[in-house]
Amino acid sequence: MKHLRGQTVGKRLIWQYNEMYQAGADYSDVNRAKSYDDHMLRLRNYEKEAQQLIQTLDICNDQIIIDFGCGTGALTIEMAKRCKTVYAVDVSNPMLEVLRQKAGKQGITNIHFVNAGYLTYEHNGEPVDVIITKVALHHLPDFWKAVALSRMNGMLKKEGKLFLSDVIFSFEIKDYVDEINKFLYGIREAAGEELYNEGILHIKEEFSTFDWIIDEILRRTNFEVVQKNISSGTNIDYYCVKK
Repeated sequence: MKHLRGQTVGKRLIWQYNEMYQAGADYSDVNRAKSYDDHMLRLRNYEKEAQQLIQTLDICNDQIIIDFGCGTGALTIEMAKRCKTVYAVDVSNPMLEVLRQKAGKQGITNIHFVNAGYLTYEHNGEPVDVIITKVALHHLPDFWKAVALSRMNGMLKKEGKLFLSDVIFSFEIKDYVDEINKFLYGIREAAGEELYNEGILHIKEEFSTFDWIIDEILRRTNFEVVQKNISSGTNIDYYCVKK
């Protein structure tokens, strides 16, 4: 029987998860995209994160990087200052526009802006040295996380590096009520009511999962976990290498 790829809608198969749909907080909203950095800086130290990544991943000026779910480009900008090329990939055009304006103000010209996601991005250049994805993979259900990580593996050079950081759960299942409340109340205390409400939407509508699931998906998509940093019961950083 002849293999059939199936009917498509735009870039995706008709049965493929629609990653362009904004579950949780809607960052396709222009005003929300413009205010994103102001809100997130209450929770994150962009400069510290970028410097740590640059050092750990050994970023240098001949490397090509993909930043999946780049958002407004807090990490993209810093990587672009130190590498050959960055492909900035995001499902939100308004977020990419904020990044484009930041890059323009700083005279940065080695960023390619791509309105796509893990499942729809097509990498047509040479294999890349590093893929970064921070606080974004939770937008996909677990099956599609596996598909996304498999696709990312295929975009990397041999022994290329993957940095994955996200809301990932390492607590015992029986403790979920206390742990989720701790997560949400921590956001409220650090960043206020608006981000607390976004956190509630995250838990209700998005797809954060357990580390033992992510561990196995990484193994089955041919990544070796070099380092796994559990900063809390709800946050984990993975440093991986393509096998």
